[in-house]
Amino acid sequence: MIKRSAASEPISCALVRDVINEVKQKSAAAPDSPGTAPLAEGRQAGETAALRDGNAGGEIEALPKRWEAAAAAAVGAMESLHELQVECEEWRNALPESLQDSPTAEKLDAVCALDLNSALEIVQEAESTELPRGYGKD
Repeated sequence: MIKRSAASEPISCALVRDVINEVKQKSAAAPDSPGTAPLAEGRQAGETAALRDGNAGGEIEALPKRWEAAAAAAVGAMESLHELQVECEEWRNALPESLQDSPTAEKLDAVCALDLNSALEIVQEAESTELPRGYGKD
């Protein structure tokens, strides 16, 4: 992977948005892949269960499950981004000499320069973090 140097230009928001949109499209095409469960549906299900059961503490009890689902989705998304980054690096390395200084090469360099490993470590740490269950259940 190409490391980002201090002299590198900042990564554009548009580039990051494009990569995120591509991951979303890939996730939508393969809904059974790990980490792609819609988080809003999970939260809504937890809220509905709390309301149905008349449990005022339902939100607190559902928090660890929602955290776990969100962290798993984040890990899945980061792993997908890393796979896409590897594909971009392969593409960049295969560019012919005539395209080495092209806008395409610059965009591929920007994607390759993203430090996705650090981001993945952070979301993996979040995934391994255990939230309190509350109400003296810990």
